[in-house]
Amino acid sequence: MVYAQIEGHGIGLKFLAHVTENGERVYGYMLERVPARHAKITIDDLQACKAVLAKLQSLEIFYGHLSSDSFLILDNGQALLHCFGGSFATDHKPLFEREMESVEDILRRGPPPSEESMTVELRTEISGISERDDGIRPEVLRQAAENGKITITEEEHRGMLRVL
Repeated sequence: MVYAQIEGHGIGLKFLAHVTENGERVYGYMLERVPARHAKITIDDLQACKAVLAKLQSLEIFYGHLSSDSFLILDNGQALLHCFGGSFATDHKPLFEREMESVEDILRRGPPPSEESMTVELRTEISGISERDDGIRPEVLRQAAENGKITITEEEHRGMLRVL
C-alpha cells in the first residue's frame, strides 16, 4: 500500500484505518480530512504540484493517472496527492520525466469532464470501456465530452493503460 511508503514525507493525506466487514474483509480505508482545494493553473500551484510529485518520485513511486483532481492545495499553499490506486514502484526514469513534464498541461486542461453532461448512449459506451479494460483514461472522457463520440480504438486505449 502506497500510504505506508509515503507516511511522514508530506506527500499525501494521513492514513487512519482500514474499513472492514466483521473485522475480516477489508473493503476500504479512511484518510484524514483537511481543508483543501483542487489545483489550478497558477505559478504557485504548478510549483507546489511539481514539488510533491518530485517527493513521490524520489521514493521511486510512479503516480500513474494524474489529473488536476489528483492534487490538493492546502491553505498554506502546499500540495498533496491523493487516490493512489494506479500507483506503483519503479525506477524507470523516463517514466518519471514524462509524468513530471505533463503536470502543467494537466493543470491547464482542468478536471476531466463530468459524464453527467453526456448522452445516455455515450455514458453506456464509457461504462462498457471501463469494464472491458478495467479503467478508463481521462483523455477518453475528454474526447467524449468535447466531440460527443469516442474515436479511440480498443487497442489504443489498452496501450494507453499499459503505459501507466
